[in-house]
Amino acid sequence: MKKSSIIPDPDIDRVNAKLKQSEEALRRSKECFSKAEKIAHLGYWEWDMATNELIWSDEVYRLYGLDPEKVVPTYETVVSTLSAETRDWFIKAIDDAINNNAPFEGEYALTRPDGSLIHTHTIGEVFRDKNGKPLSMFGVVQDITERKKADKLLLENLRLEAADKAKSEFLSAMSHELRTPLNAVIGFSELLKMNTMGTLNEKQENYVDNIRYGGKHLLNIITDILDLSKIEAGKMELTIEKTSLPEAIDETINLMNEDAIKKKVTFIKELDPQIVFIEADKQRLKQIFFNLLSNAVKFSKEEGGTVTIAAKKERDMARISVSDTGIGIIEEDLKKLFREFEQLDSGIGRKYGGTGLGLAISKKLVELHGGKIRVESEFGKWTSFIFLLPMTAHEGGFAEADYTSPRTK
Repeated sequence: MKKSSIIPDPDIDRVNAKLKQSEEALRRSKECFSKAEKIAHLGYWEWDMATNELIWSDEVYRLYGLDPEKVVPTYETVVSTLSAETRDWFIKAIDDAINNNAPFEGEYALTRPDGSLIHTHTIGEVFRDKNGKPLSMFGVVQDITERKKADKLLLENLRLEAADKAKSEFLSAMSHELRTPLNAVIGFSELLKMNTMGTLNEKQENYVDNIRYGGKHLLNIITDILDLSKIEAGKMELTIEKTSLPEAIDETINLMNEDAIKKKVTFIKELDPQIVFIEADKQRLKQIFFNLLSNAVKFSKEEGGTVTIAAKKERDMARISVSDTGIGIIEEDLKKLFREFEQLDSGIGRKYGGTGLGLAISKKLVELHGGKIRVESEFGKWTSFIFLLPMTAHEGGFAEADYTSPRTK
């Protein structure tokens, strides 16, 4: 007996091959769709009104925090997750969509079984037969919790910016109001000191000195607050001009000489002859020097010491440092130095006074010039403030250069 043989049918093979390709394409499509849902936190749902069957995609199960192997979704399942207020809106919106052809779209919060709260955005459409009878409703739901958090943070930031602007404007207005009478107090005390209104006795002279000193001290604080508020409000304008660096330093030292003599502090200058002129706002440059030199003198040791002002040209930048042999700063306090109204500790605040604005303003002024400032210190021995400024204004901006303290070289 002969064995029968089966002859392969090439048409069937082609059909099977195409079927496998279609199955693979469908599997791949479902896989990509599932990934897209997960990435977008967006799932779909379909509600069959005749059978009341509700179908969820995998992402909707995840969104509701439910296990697809254990939970059969229903309309009641969705409603049970909503707060009383949201539940009323949801039921009415579904009813309006079905009975009044109203659009169904909105945001609502829901509570998962684990107690976590998420925010969602959903949109759906009712499908009807040719007579207008509703058959099903199809829609999508998206987890927008992170977006809501971002929106809330943005609104909070805008609120803080508005409050900060209002504060700056208030400080600016109040500072002007205070400076006018203070200038009168200082001016008249100086006239009394000059004996233009008659000779003062010793006790009266002491009183006038106290008035004059207190008025100037208060005026300096108000001026600092005004400058800070202007910078923060973006209203500080620099008058850039060709400025003699040695001249700006000398003029500032002259202002500090009286205090330096009282504290037994000697100024030393180490100026690079290559760096005579820079393009800067001279008044603001002197303000930076004044704040740094004031700090150096104020925090000198009881036996006195030295303050060294050094300037050196490095590529297109001027590296300037103010270094002292004072009490120094502990390492953990270095990061506090440039914060507004910050004192290193209450003990220093009580002993040396001040508002903590000088260094904060200096930092902002350096940065307005396109520069950068830093500080190094060894507690009990020395402190050095180093800042870089562009030599020419049009080149502005901080460039990496030698940015170390002269004491660490």
